[in-house]
Amino acid sequence: AYFYVRIIVLMFFTEPDGDAVTVDPPGAVTAAVVAVSALITVVLGIAPQPVLDLAERAAVFFG
Repeated sequence: AYFYVRIIVLMFFTEPDGDAVTVDPPGAVTAAVVAVSALITVVLGIAPQPVLDLAERAAVFFG
């Protein structure tokens, strides 16, 4: 357990080295795409039936 606690301490509670890689925050377009994708995922997870009905009708229509 000590090994994993040490990794967590190094990751979150120590200052990074001077040559550490920095991550830029995402732009507005990227944030919007992620938000819309998350919303669609949640909605389809809660109520997938309309999409399933549409797929069934398309399968019947196209044979």
